Formats: sequence, C-alpha cells, structure tokens
Amino acid sequence: MIEFDVTLSRWRQAMERSVSGERWRLKWTFILFGLALFCHFPHYNYLAGHLSGTEINPRWDAIMEQATAPLTFHRFEDDPTSHLEKIAFRLTVPALSYFTGLGPLGLFVLQNILGLVLVWATMGLVARRTGDRLSALMFSGLLVFSYAGAAFFFDLWGMLDCYGYFLLFWVLFAERAWLIAVCAFLAAFTDERACLALLVGAMYHATVPSASGGFRLNPGMRSLACIAGMVAYVGARLALVRWGGFVTGQKHLGLLPFLSQLDQVAWGVWSGFEGAWLLIAAFFVALWATGHRMLSIGYSATFGLVAAAAIAVWDVTRSMAFGFILLYPAVFTLATLIGIRRTRVILFFALAVCLIHPMYFTFGDAIVIPVDPVPIRALHVLEMMLK
Repeated sequence: MIEFDVTLSRWRQAMERSVSGERWRLKWTFILFGLALFCHFPHYNYLAGHLSGTEINPRWDAIMEQATAPLTFHRFEDDPTSHLEKIAFRLTVPALSYFTGLGPLGLFVLQNILGLVLVWATMGLVARRTGDRLSALMFSGLLVFSYAGAAFFFDLWGMLDCYGYFLLFWVLFAERAWLIAVCAFLAAFTDERACLALLVGAMYHATVPSASGGFRLNPGMRSLACIAGMVAYVGARLALVRWGGFVTGQKHLGLLPFLSQLDQVAWGVWSGFEGAWLLIAAFFVALWATGHRMLSIGYSATFGLVAAAAIAVWDVTRSMAFGFILLYPAVFTLATLIGIRRTRVILFFALAVCLIHPMYFTFGDAIVIPVDPVPIRALHVLEMMLK
C-alpha cells in the first residue's frame, strides 16, 4: 500500500512538472493531437478516394454544390425527404467555402486546425477558471477522447459538426455580446441541432457567483445574446423557406426513427460522451446537494432538450455530442463547490473511461461505426493485403 502511494505521488509530481513552464499548452496540444490520431485513426484513404474520383462521397458533392450559390436552394436527390436534403439549411460551411474557395481537402485541414485551437484554448480557460493546470490537462484530454473533440481529427465524411462545435465553444467564451450572437447564429446554420445547445450557453452566461461562495441565476447581455442568435436563426430560416423556396427532409426525424432504433438509442446516448458522463453526473449531484436547485433544474431542462432531439434522429451520437458545452460549466462548478482535489479525481476517472472505451458512433438504423486505433487499422490493411 505504501509503495502504491509512493508511485501515485511520483506520477502526480511528474504530471505536474509536465504542465509547468510557459509553453505547456502548446506542447500538450500537439501531444493530445498525436494521441487522438493514434486512438482514432482517420480513414484518409476514403477522402483520397473521393478526391481522386474512385470513391464518391455524396455529402461532399452536395456541400460543394451548395457552395456554388449558398442562398439558392439545391435539389440533391429526387426524394425530397432524403437525409441529404438537410444540407439545404446548413449554410455556414458552404458559405465559408464560397468565400474562401476551400474544397473538401481544405475544409478538412481547416477542421483539424480548429480542433487544435479548441484544445489549446480549452486548456487555458480551464486552467484560469480552476487555478489548476493538471485539471485543465485532464479536461482537455477528456474532450479529445470523447466524440466532440475527436471528431475534429477523424471526421472526413463531410458531416461538418465540428464547425458547429467550435462556434458553440466561442458562444460560451467570447467576451462581447455581439460576437456571442454572431457565433450562435452561425452555429445554428452549421447544424440545426446546435440551436438547442445554445440554451445551455444561455444558462451558463446567466450563472454568476453569489456572495455565499456558490452560484445564482442572473441573466445578462450575454445570455440575451444567445437567445438573440437563436431568434435571428429562426427568422432567417423562415425567410429562406418563404422567399427562397428552401425545404428539408423530415424522413429521419421523430417518433418512427426513435422506435426503429430502440436497440441502439442507449448506446448512441452513451457514445456521445462516454466517460464524460461521470463529470456530468457529478455536476448535477453537486448542484442539488449544495442547494442550487434552480440551477440544477435549468441545466437539466436545457441539456434534456439536446438529449431529446438526439434520440429523435438516427445519428444519435453526433446529435448528443452537441451538448458538449455543458462540460465546461460542469468542471468550473465542481471546482468551486467540491474543491479542486475532488474535481481532479472525477476528471481522472472520466478520462480513464474515455481512453479505455473504444470510439464508436451510431448512424442509421441499427448501424454502429467504429473509429479504429492505429493497431486495428493496421490489421485491417493486413487483411486486405492477404485477400
């Protein structure tokens, strides 16, 4: 037992040394990037096949077609209820492509860069808010090894969720209300599922420190900016329907998709956060146990809407992951209410689960797609060579 305590103490000291110095964030950003690629190796060959014309991805083709005239409705398939038709209202990335000239490869590279920025900024913010660099590192690792963070580096199928995740991050941490509103508007037009996640952002901005050392609700300009971004999105979307002739498919939305995939709904919800569910559970328990009942109800209601929307579609994992912004108020709140030492323990076990648990995501009726680590990918390559 003594030897274990000594080993644990040495490990902690080594980790604390690794986050010392002025460039600790830059160093760990690239270490986490390398680990993310090792554990969730992207199918680069699939993107290469699309670019060379040997394996066409219809999503990338639809996005590039939308990018030719972002505010013009494009019919991608003969079936108006097609899942592909939902791209019609996901205009942020096609507009970005229109103004920058970026194609699938450029958008994927930019997505990776945004992921690195997200990890680097997250470490700085969590370190500043909690006063603990080691907690900031573990939280960033938790993010990278759960779906929302890992997707920046492995999603090359044209899902483009990561652009929405990145904008939601800035909804939380932008300093000026007008910028929060702009990011909220663009996030919703990246994917409509981000619209509900904006309510979590509004709760975060409405939560302020109280004189007793806890928290209280006090909505201000930043909370209103989140709502303003939502309202602007809804208004712009209705205008596109009324005057632009935009329509979108509803085939994979509602009760029927939920019933058709009952056997994988729980798996989809779990895979949206994996070990990070421990952090979320601790957050709600701490709020309730310390008498912050209104905050607990508010966060439960807003996060619950994200979860309800996730199980009403067939790609549950991706949809659930839009609620990742709850993780930030969770770690900040826990550091205040239960102390940084206990928060470290929760982060450690949450990170351990994310590391140990394989990365999968649900997509379609009873389809679960693995994101393989390098050793498994190598075995798949060997299998193809032997055939």
